[in-house]
Amino acid sequence: MAKYGAITVPEARPLKVVEEENRKLKKLPAEGILDNAAQKA
Repeated sequence: MAKYGAITVPEARPLKVVEEENRKLKKLPAEGILDNAAQKA
């Protein structure tokens, strides 16, 4: 079984899911700010 640092591949898979969710959530505030700026223009 391959290891990444101190964790194994099966342990790392859920982390990828969490990272993807975080990426999506971080986009939301930025999109809201852009929408507000576009409405004010």
